Amino acid sequence: PVHRAEPFMPAVEEEGREAAVEGGTLRVVGVEHDGAVFRFGMARLGALLGSEGWTSGDEAADGVVKGGQGASLRARNIRTGKEGAVVLWGGAPYGQGCWNPRGYATAGDWAAGDEAELLDYMQPAPAPLPVASYTRNSGAGWNLDASHIRFGRCGLVGDFWKELEVEFVLEGGAHAVGGVRTDSPADL
Repeated sequence: PVHRAEPFMPAVEEEGREAAVEGGTLRVVGVEHDGAVFRFGMARLGALLGSEGWTSGDEAADGVVKGGQGASLRARNIRTGKEGAVVLWGGAPYGQGCWNPRGYATAGDWAAGDEAELLDYMQPAPAPLPVASYTRNSGAGWNLDASHIRFGRCGLVGDFWKELEVEFVLEGGAHAVGGVRTDSPADL
C-alpha cells in the first residue's frame, strides 16, 4: 500500500550541491519508519549524478525501484559503518532512501544528520569513458532500455534474472579499456 504523509520538513539543514560533489555524500535530513527510511536533498543527488534526478512515482513508494523511477547505489552510513546498496527514489525537493532491498531496512538504520557515502562517487574518481550508445542484446527485467545500466540509474538485470548482454559504443576513436567498474558484489 502507498502511505501518504504530511509534507516533509527536514530535521537538519542540507548542505549545498558543491559539498555533495566534493565529498560524494548525501546528508540525511530526516527519517521515516523509525529510521528505516531516510530523506535527502534531490539537488545534492543531482549534483553527484550530473543530472536533476528522475521523475517521481508511486511505483517506488514501497522502496522497490521499477521502471526506471529511481536508483540503487553502493553506500556506507558513516555513523554506523554499515555498507551495502541503497535504493533511492522520490522527487524534488526531497528524495527517500533505504537499504536495498527494502526488506533489509530496519528501524535505526538512519538518523537525521547521518551521511551516506556514495562509494562510486567518492572523489577523486576516474573519469568514465564517453559512451555514444548502449544496446541491449538480450532480454531485460521490466523491459528497461540499455541506458539504465549506467551508474546513478535503477540498474539492469537479465529477463527473469538470467543472462544480460549489453553492448557499449564509445565516442571518438579507439580506447584502451583497463578495467570495468561495477556496483555488483565481487562474488557475482
